[in-house]
Amino acid sequence: MPHVRSGLSIVAVLVFLASSAKATNVEWTGSGASGTDPLGHGWVLSNNGPGGNAVVGIPGNGLGGTPFLGPLGDFVTDFHFHTDDANIVATETGTTPSLSTLAHVEGANPLVWDRQLMGSNTAWFFAPNGTRLDSGEVFFWNIVLDRPLSAISFTAGWTMVPEPTTLTLTALGLMSVLCRRRRR
Repeated sequence: MPHVRSGLSIVAVLVFLASSAKATNVEWTGSGASGTDPLGHGWVLSNNGPGGNAVVGIPGNGLGGTPFLGPLGDFVTDFHFHTDDANIVATETGTTPSLSTLAHVEGANPLVWDRQLMGSNTAWFFAPNGTRLDSGEVFFWNIVLDRPLSAISFTAGWTMVPEPTTLTLTALGLMSVLCRRRRR
């Protein structure tokens, strides 16, 4: 019976640790006309927006989508962008990509994320209810600015959430290994 109690204690601790995993922010800065975020996505600044205005984005304005390179099992629920170099130009997003958009590409129809402007130079994008961006899924984001630019400085960030089912299964697997060792 003591083995059962200690085994249950181990299970409880491991499940608690797995379930208490928290979201982390992957913050980064960019400057110049192109670069790479910490996850390996290339971003580009171009002056091919409306009226020749600057557009910064991953993979770049008009370049389609790119696979999300987050760790396997993690997913993204929101993204934010801020620059002091220019004001963000935005239109209503609706169901199709428009100015200053983050979209998760599912087949031929992009799933446009909800956008909230915070002042004139900060944008937050949130996955619609019941959706998220998983590793390997195709996405893009573009931020349209109010003037042409040859270089930009900005801060941005992804909110990464570890997938709890994977963590729980890992914890249970470790628990079974510990239990087998105790029996021997």
